[in-house]
Amino acid sequence: MAIKGKRRSRGGRSRARTIAPRPTLVVPKKPFFQRTWVRVTMVVLLVLAVAGITLGVIAARRSAAEREAAQREVTRVGQAMEEALAPVAQIGGGTALILPELDSTIIEIQGGEARPRQVERRIAGWDEELRAAAEDLGAIETDRPALRQAIERIGGGLELYLALLEGVPALLELETRPEIEEAILALQPEFQAASGTVQSGYLIYLNERVDVGLDEGTPGFDTQIPGTNPFDLPGPGEVPAPEPTG
Repeated sequence: MAIKGKRRSRGGRSRARTIAPRPTLVVPKKPFFQRTWVRVTMVVLLVLAVAGITLGVIAARRSAAEREAAQREVTRVGQAMEEALAPVAQIGGGTALILPELDSTIIEIQGGEARPRQVERRIAGWDEELRAAAEDLGAIETDRPALRQAIERIGGGLELYLALLEGVPALLELETRPEIEEAILALQPEFQAASGTVQSGYLIYLNERVDVGLDEGTPGFDTQIPGTNPFDLPGPGEVPAPEPTG
C-alpha cells in the first residue's frame, strides 16, 4: 500500500549542476612610451640635456672671450715692451740683447784702438737711452702677474747695465793690456748678471705668449739667469785661443 506524500525515487545518480566562471575585467597594459613614469623621466632627461648643452655653450663662449682678452693684453704689453727696449736692444729669435755695440767697444778698449772721447760719448748716450727705456717700461700697466714679473725683471737688468757702464771709462785709464784684460774679467760676471736678468725677463714674456695661444710650442722656457760670456773672454786660469796668423 502506497504512502501518500512520498515520491518514488528515480533510478540512477543525480547530476550536479556546473556554474560557468564569471568573466574578469582585464585592463591592457599601456605601451612603454605612453606610461606616465616613462614620460616624466624623458622630460627630466631632456631638460637636463638642454641645460647641460646650454651651460657648455656658455662656458665655451666665456672661455673663448677670456682667451681673446688675454691675447689682446699680452700683445699690447709685448708691443709696449719692445717699443721701450728698441733704442737699447736687439730683439729677435727669442732673445733680447741689450747694447749690442758694447761688445765691439770693449774689444776696441782691449786692443788699444778705442778713442777715449768717442767711448765717453757712446756711454753717455747709452746711459740716457737706458734710463728712458727703464722709465717707459715702468709706465706699462697690466693686471697679468707674469707680464708684471717680466717687466720688473727686465727693468732690473737695465738698472744693472746703468751701474756697470759707470766702470767702463776707467778701462781707458789703464796703460798695459794685461791690466785692461784683468779689469774686463772683473767686470764680466756683473755683465753676465745684467744680460741674464734681461733675458730671463724676456723669456717670461715669451712663455706668456705660448700660454695664451699666440705662439705655438710648449711653455716652460728656462727663465733663470744664464751664464753668458758677453765679451767672449777667457776666465781666470783659462788659456785664450791663439790668434790666426798670416
